[in-house]
Amino acid sequence: MTCLYLIFVTIFTNSSEIADGLFEIGEYHKALIEYERLDFFSPDREWKYKKALCCRNLMRYDDAIEIFSLLDEHRELLKTYVLAGDYPDAKLECRRLGDKELLGWVFLMDGDWESSDSLFSGLGRYDISSDIRTARLMPEKNVRKAQILSSFLPGLGEIYAGEPISGVFTLALNLVFGGLTVKSFVENRPLDGVLISLFLWSRFYQGGIEIAGRSAHRFNEEEKQTFIRGIQNKYGFEL
Repeated sequence: MTCLYLIFVTIFTNSSEIADGLFEIGEYHKALIEYERLDFFSPDREWKYKKALCCRNLMRYDDAIEIFSLLDEHRELLKTYVLAGDYPDAKLECRRLGDKELLGWVFLMDGDWESSDSLFSGLGRYDISSDIRTARLMPEKNVRKAQILSSFLPGLGEIYAGEPISGVFTLALNLVFGGLTVKSFVENRPLDGVLISLFLWSRFYQGGIEIAGRSAHRFNEEEKQTFIRGIQNKYGFEL
């Protein structure tokens, strides 16, 4: 009996080392299988916690949230909410923790400069508050303006939004299909002209307007995330 126990302990120990090794090298799916096996044979908080970490790294946020909630791992739960882009629940978790400074950082990550500024000012963190106010001076591209520009000249909105190559490509496509449409009518091929206009030219024209709006939105998001990462690095903040 003692011999069987020793064999089991040896196998179990090796399994945990294998699981940890897989996790360390980023093989989260395989590590999760090993942790599930360990938790099945010997239910333990450690295996559940590591299962949740694997799920989060695999972007299985709902599964990770469920496990962290059961374990009352509020800090990990908060981090998972943020990674999942669920800022309302992340803010609720901060309030449960009673951590106002952490809540200020979550407001910042959500792009709510005013609330973040107000919280840090109230906590006497005027250094952070002052830096946050510079966010309002960040260059922004107006989504509607980008769309209007592209409606006047295809590709112009994308160029305005900081994507000149994409804008030139859009303009070139519109010129090509516009030219083909005009040529068809000039050569007395009205049916070809109508078909090209309806199914090609108009499609790329409208598509260019939509792309211009997305380009402007993407520019704003990238600027926001660059600012957030910069201020986090400056103050050494990490969830």
